[in-house]
Amino acid sequence: MPKIANVFQKRQTMIQRIQTIYLFLATALMISIIFFPIMENQNGQILEAFYYKYVENANVIKKTVFPLGLTAILAAFLDFIAIFFYKNNKQRVIQVRITTLAMLLSLGFYLGVIFYAYVGDFFNSKNTYSWVLIFPLIAAILNFLAIKAIKKDIEKVKSADRLR
Repeated sequence: MPKIANVFQKRQTMIQRIQTIYLFLATALMISIIFFPIMENQNGQILEAFYYKYVENANVIKKTVFPLGLTAILAAFLDFIAIFFYKNNKQRVIQVRITTLAMLLSLGFYLGVIFYAYVGDFFNSKNTYSWVLIFPLIAAILNFLAIKAIKKDIEKVKSADRLR
């Protein structure tokens, strides 16, 4: 019976950490980008995370925009995986690296949007951007806050080790 209580206590400490909440919210934001349109132009073309669609000769045509959606999914996956690296200082250092990479991917999502907006097929059109475009920025801020909290945990453990 004590083993079950010990497992529960370990799981409880993971959930109580503020960086877990930051990383989970960042994951949710990056996943939700997939379900909403990102931008639309005056010609009726709609850009979404994995494709853009437009009407040509009364037919709806979809073209794949795989790198944009892959960036969002990969950032969400890294944020989710980073939640589980918390047991010791070596894992926390890995957690910082994974979270930094997820933050860079969240910001890199904007490079993909800019590419498809101004270089891709949306060029020469007046674009209307969706409110969903704020999500990668919020996710990057949450990742930054998680990194700060993880580093604070690392410093606490180092200071406790010095006292021993």
